Amino acid sequence: MPAHARRIAKSRYAPPSRGRRARHAALAVGAVVISSGLTMGVEEGVSASPPKAPVPSTKTFFACIEGGEIIGVEAVPFTAQFCATDPGQVLTRITGPQGFQGAQGSQGVQGTQGVQGTQGNQGAQGSQGFQGIQGAQGNQGVQGSQGFQGFQGFQGAQGNQGVQGNQGFQGAASATFKSDMTGRIDGLSIGSDLEGGGAPSGLSTDALAPDTLSPAVAVRPSNLSVRLTVAAPAGGTGMSVALVPAGGGTALIVCDIAAGATTCTAASGSATMPASTAYNVVVVNDTGSTWSGSVLFGYQLSG
Repeated sequence: MPAHARRIAKSRYAPPSRGRRARHAALAVGAVVISSGLTMGVEEGVSASPPKAPVPSTKTFFACIEGGEIIGVEAVPFTAQFCATDPGQVLTRITGPQGFQGAQGSQGVQGTQGVQGTQGNQGAQGSQGFQGIQGAQGNQGVQGSQGFQGFQGFQGAQGNQGVQGNQGFQGAASATFKSDMTGRIDGLSIGSDLEGGGAPSGLSTDALAPDTLSPAVAVRPSNLSVRLTVAAPAGGTGMSVALVPAGGGTALIVCDIAAGATTCTAASGSATMPASTAYNVVVVNDTGSTWSGSVLFGYQLSG
């Protein structure tokens, strides 16, 4: 045997066993998977850890095929005598350039709803908004209550003299004046005097106020009003209050108080009081019983 044949025989490449061939076939398939970017499926029902992103190889792999089986896989540069030990061994390239992008897969099934996230932090305060449009005019409000009386204002400046007015029409004749007269007689105690029956003439002066002098013009008494502090006794014709000229004479106005009453009024008198004439307010008791009390009176004189 030639020397070089003996050297070849000594260092002849030993094909791998069938088990090693299977492992080499798996390595070849793994090389194809890594080179092409494909992924291997996982049997249904078997849990798998999250897939890791494949790392594409930059090397070019070759497979040694003998008898229709892959007996070895190596990348360039090869080890010594790789796929060169038997005449039936064939070396073939098993990785190539990146293929075209495959078609988009169908949409996967919607996953289950995730757990509600925690509440986020409060956002920053927004900027001030623009001024809104002016609103429409509101309805008329309800009338407010009357306010308090204000303070008296300051005296205004003297106005200009007004234009002389036209002469007015002559008015009807009327009284030139009217005077209110009031008085009171206290501490009276009047016995009954049934004589005269309370008529205006012949009145007895059971009680009277001090003399009063009429004005310097003739006047007529009216609107006599009387009030007793004690009611007139029951019986008789009651009590009377009258204006009578001093020294006696016809009563000018008389007011009759019924038994048991305290007041009376007389609207107008029966005569005119002469000018500068003294007269009295006379109280007459015709009840048949003594009466004690005070008399309040008021009347008007007009002329």
